Amino acid sequence: MDRYPKSEVAAEALYWAGVSKYKGSGDSGALKDTAEAFRKRYAGSIWAKKASVWAA
Repeated sequence: MDRYPKSEVAAEALYWAGVSKYKGSGDSGALKDTAEAFRKRYAGSIWAKKASVWAA
């Protein structure tokens, strides 16, 4: 995602990175941070829609 931010799988990589951080730490802030990153980088992707529930 960092190396190829415009690839078609970058948004999915961001999603799973957020899930991984949350599962590893139990900190829901990781999910909020991921939702914010989606708003900035991949707002139009289906993965952003899936992550939108984390922003609340």
